[in-house]
Amino acid sequence: LISKSPGKQTFILSKKEDNFLNHLSINNSIAIRISKDYFSNLLIEQIKVPIISTSVNLSGEKQINEYSEIETSELDLSLIDYFFDIGALKSEPSSIYDCTNIDKIIRVR
Repeated sequence: LISKSPGKQTFILSKKEDNFLNHLSINNSIAIRISKDYFSNLLIEQIKVPIISTSVNLSGEKQINEYSEIETSELDLSLIDYFFDIGALKSEPSSIYDCTNIDKIIRVR
């Protein structure tokens, strides 16, 4: 799976420590993605730490591709600390692999 990164793959992993990022995780797992996006990588290079975030897209809901869609969504905008409007996203969502059971990796999407 690592050979698929960086790119449009997200990997769900079991957390090593139960209390790690509890405010972002409800089931003792965490998802990671190594981005190929120029802006994201430039930002990470400048701040010198990984970006830890939840997705603006809600599971089972229509994908949000631009800022105007956030404004009209049912998201609680007070929960968004920062938003960088770099234009409309033109790509499909990432493939998601559940790797919480190393013996049986499941493609979720």
